[in-house]
Amino acid sequence: VISHDGWPGEEESEYVSIEPNTLVWELARKVNLHRGEKPEEGTPEVRLETKMAALDAAFVALEEPGADDDVTRETVRKALVEADADLKDPALGQFLELVVALNATWRITTAWDGRHDAQTSTMIRALAVWDCGPLGYWIREQPEEPILPGQVGPDSALVLVKSDSAEVWEKITDLLPDRDELIDEA
Repeated sequence: VISHDGWPGEEESEYVSIEPNTLVWELARKVNLHRGEKPEEGTPEVRLETKMAALDAAFVALEEPGADDDVTRETVRKALVEADADLKDPALGQFLELVVALNATWRITTAWDGRHDAQTSTMIRALAVWDCGPLGYWIREQPEEPILPGQVGPDSALVLVKSDSAEVWEKITDLLPDRDELIDEA
């Protein structure tokens, strides 16, 4: 098992050999997966839907230094409203808080040789997550990974679903192929 560590747009990257029996633990370490509070049973799913243009506008607004946190939040709010007129409170306020609290976004893509329609084929599974610190983990359902160059534009949907570390752990384990999905070269 080989892990490719690199940042998008940077030429330098590192390929690291990983023992297969430690793979899930290594992936969780690389993305700094940490325990959080468990959600209460029966808690309704929380989904936020907007467009990529709103996210881009929020990031641009965050680059403009505000006199204080309230000024920064108001600048981001105005940018969000201008970028996506359909984004209304309470979703607008919640999306604003997520963007401001965003610690990191990460994605994991797994690829292996498998079979599809009786042909040898590269099989791929992927996961994209926002780590929003005290606001928890949010799984990015759209745009769906893996994203190909030119596939996402300003009008593309952005859908985030509230999650927790246990669910993220489970989704990381689901990225790995089952034994029957691997080509047996023996």
